Amino acid sequence: NKKNNVMTYTDEEYERHLKDEQHELAWTRPETDHLFELCRRFDVRFVVVHDRFDHAKFQRRTMEDLKERYYDICNKLTKARSPSSDEVPLVCAYDAQHETLRKQQLQKLYSRTREQVQEEQYLLAELKKIEARRKERERKQQDLHKLMTAAENTEKRSEKRRSGKKRGSLSVPGTPQTTPNSGEGSFFKCFEKTP
Repeated sequence: NKKNNVMTYTDEEYERHLKDEQHELAWTRPETDHLFELCRRFDVRFVVVHDRFDHAKFQRRTMEDLKERYYDICNKLTKARSPSSDEVPLVCAYDAQHETLRKQQLQKLYSRTREQVQEEQYLLAELKKIEARRKERERKQQDLHKLMTAAENTEKRSEKRRSGKKRGSLSVPGTPQTTPNSGEGSFFKCFEKTP
């Protein structure tokens, strides 16, 4: 199996970059050392690390607290050891609050009663029906719109024809244009002998 490479830090690095004094539940140096020793021993398996963490000697910490401290130190060390001051990619962007909320929501999901599950299934089925009716209504509206547009176009075409007849006769492509009386006797002209 592939082993995780757990980072190590010197006393100077700890004092300069890793000291935690931001809140009352601050991590001490012995507590941080204990966390990293457990991560090395159990290959960063936080379920086991949390189980073996010495809660009698140190403050009681949740698994999210352990993960947050571990990944925070890894990110700080990576940034401190980076030769350039440009953006250094995070080892892991871990959000303890988000993880805690996710687990609470998961617990709520698993602790639902059978009636709550059935009610949710009923509501989802109703939602699907409503969506299907909405799509059908939209389709019918589109069809109606197409019919109305086609009727308007037909009406406009017939108006153009009527207005064309009033102005003069409509020309049909492929037929010779004649004016009234211009073609009198033209039928017989084609049979006349030319001198």
